[in-house]
Amino acid sequence: MKYFRVGYISITDRMYYEYADELLLHVRELVELENGINFTGNAEIAIILSEEELEGFMENAVNLSQCCKLYMAHDILLDAEQEQKLRDQKISVNIIPDYYYKELEG
Repeated sequence: MKYFRVGYISITDRMYYEYADELLLHVRELVELENGINFTGNAEIAIILSEEELEGFMENAVNLSQCCKLYMAHDILLDAEQEQKLRDQKISVNIIPDYYYKELEG
């Protein structure tokens, strides 16, 4: 059984961009809960939430050889070489829907 424990993030006297990163840290858990998966210790699925994570994932041959399904943030764009690598490895890409982010925006 997996659950998500909600905490309080104070937004008093702060602009959205000042606390947005704190909220976005929970996208990973939301994806796990909605899809009934667990990224921890599971090499067959992966999640990428930033360009830096994408670069690291694409450079790691072990990731590419073991992964079957990739969840990727809606604002990350793959270049042609990255798309081809994922196709060659038969990795399906699931784009994380906008509503995850809209909910977190307030």
